[in-house]
Amino acid sequence: MKSSKVRALVAAGALGAIALTGLFAANAAGALGNGTQSQRSGPLAGITAEQKSCLANQGITRPQGRPTAEQRQAIIAAATNCDITLPVGRGGLAQRAAQLTQEQRDCLTSNGVAKPDHRLNAEERAAFMTQLKAAAATCGIQRTPAN
Repeated sequence: MKSSKVRALVAAGALGAIALTGLFAANAAGALGNGTQSQRSGPLAGITAEQKSCLANQGITRPQGRPTAEQRQAIIAAATNCDITLPVGRGGLAQRAAQLTQEQRDCLTSNGVAKPDHRLNAEERAAFMTQLKAAAATCGIQRTPAN
């Protein structure tokens, strides 16, 4: 019985080694690429050399750290001019809140919803979302569908 467990462990280790070898080979092949697209992640990861050149001609360079609001707007405008399709996100809670009218914001406030003054833990977040959903229903605010 002991030898069968040892054989099973050896077999599992061998399969794991084969799987890892395949994974590393796939990553190495992907890293080589064909030179036409970037291997980076993010919204501009798959742009061509021509599109990179177009962005450079419009004065767009890679920002150091997180781009500012002005840099994001410039990147979006340049991407549009260079025929680069940027992904459209659903937007976070703050982005959706910015789309509310003043009347809707006032209604949420009068129903006890206020912007948290600290990062919420899971329990606080669940309570906040329950309160927000109830207030939104009271105020007649419809949740926007995901893009």
